[in-house]
Amino acid sequence: MRHSPYIAPHYRWLIFMLGVVLLGFGSALYSPQAKAQCAAGVDTDGDGFNDDVECAGITTIGLRDVNGAPIVDANAVPIGQRFFPRCAVGVSATDRLNCVDPASKDLFVIYVPTASGSFLTGAAVQGVNTAIPNPFAAQTVYGTAYNGFTGLGVTVHIVTVNEVPLATRQVVFGTAVTQKAVAIFEDLDATDLNTLGYCPWGRPNVANQGQCIVYTQRIWNSIPLACGTNPIVTPAGVASTAEEAFKAYTLELILHEVGHSVGGLAPTFNSSYGGYHYAPGTVMEQYVVATVSKGKCKFAVSKAFNSRNDPPAVNLK
Repeated sequence: MRHSPYIAPHYRWLIFMLGVVLLGFGSALYSPQAKAQCAAGVDTDGDGFNDDVECAGITTIGLRDVNGAPIVDANAVPIGQRFFPRCAVGVSATDRLNCVDPASKDLFVIYVPTASGSFLTGAAVQGVNTAIPNPFAAQTVYGTAYNGFTGLGVTVHIVTVNEVPLATRQVVFGTAVTQKAVAIFEDLDATDLNTLGYCPWGRPNVANQGQCIVYTQRIWNSIPLACGTNPIVTPAGVASTAEEAFKAYTLELILHEVGHSVGGLAPTFNSSYGGYHYAPGTVMEQYVVATVSKGKCKFAVSKAFNSRNDPPAVNLK
């Protein structure tokens, strides 16, 4: 049975249970390939950008008027056009986020926090830090190291709505390069704690796919519901906070939802796990589990993808 791209949102629940939950293993760090051809019309890494385009570097489409001309600022500088040069050999994992490589997959994601009250920018909860500037960057929160999509062999470049327009999600201006970005929207609706995120199962370039939602207010509200008055600890038992648990949960959720839209992860439908999901232990599992034991509350938030099944299933076109 194939999963339709027009399905209703998949559901994610918090499970309250006693016991110990195993976490997934960490993703491998990025290691750039040293050489790649720069031929026109060839897409060696299969990311939708031909080798010659990535060798020359990619400039995002930016803001355009109705005639397709760049919109400029007072100094005649195009607004939103951002240049990603070709990566140098041996570039660091951090610098890899700002360059493109014809020998390894590049994906652009339009990050869309709410205009006001955003948890992702840290504006919703005054006095505490809930900000997640880039969910695909390497970072450690809640005692757990997250490495974006490196476990899938994909580098994600976060862009804004000024750099890549939501109307088309097309990364580069013109007809020669039609590769689209995936969009991830923040939504502050709090009416349904059963649905914390949604993304169509499919690929970035397919109509009605590639647009995802994360319900940050619902995630925030679910934490005290899970823990009550019990103090929050990390999976290792170290004292932590609701803010750190929120960031870990939201990071995993964004990776999970965008994963559904990069070829369709998990690749195999399993009715036992609510559709295209795995058993607990990877990013594409169905649930995040809250455990209350001995007066302490902890969350098992997975950080890794299924290293055997997920990378081959990635399809960015």
